[in-house]
Amino acid sequence: MTATDRPLSTTTRGTTVGILSPWAALQKGRTCGTRSNAALESSNTKKRAFLAAFATAGGIRRASKLSKVDWRSHYHWLEADEDYKAAFEKARQLAGDFAEEEVYRRAFLGFDHPVTHQGEITTTYKDYSDTLAIFFLKGLKPERYRDNLNLSGSVGLPVDDFYNRIAERRLAEQQQQEKES
Repeated sequence: MTATDRPLSTTTRGTTVGILSPWAALQKGRTCGTRSNAALESSNTKKRAFLAAFATAGGIRRASKLSKVDWRSHYHWLEADEDYKAAFEKARQLAGDFAEEEVYRRAFLGFDHPVTHQGEITTTYKDYSDTLAIFFLKGLKPERYRDNLNLSGSVGLPVDDFYNRIAERRLAEQQQQEKES
């Protein structure tokens, strides 16, 4: 069994004891099924650590702190190593997937918002983010939820066509007047 074939769960004596966090799974070189992983694309330990941290954190500075790799090294690797550049794009996609899951959770499943009284949390209520829901739907179905900014004339033509037709009509009227004079 190769590193990419190992599951995300950990086992002890044949019993599954838990699911590894994405960070721990990437550090151990494990992925879901046989999917390739951004952290496995690079043989350099520092590169792997940085890519794993970025896939989880979603930001360069936070990934630098988590992996204990200087952020300038990342930019150097991007310029000097094409394999690293491709692996970083995969890590960016993973980070986007993690962020998208969090957006979905907060927008549609909700989150517990604490209620405080005199500095103490007394209860919580389920809150949802309408703004996140809007942006999620705009990205998921742009043809239906896009901003419909209508820059057309009264007949539904695009602005350029509308003004061009007015100019052509005026020019034709002027030419007609010149012929009549």
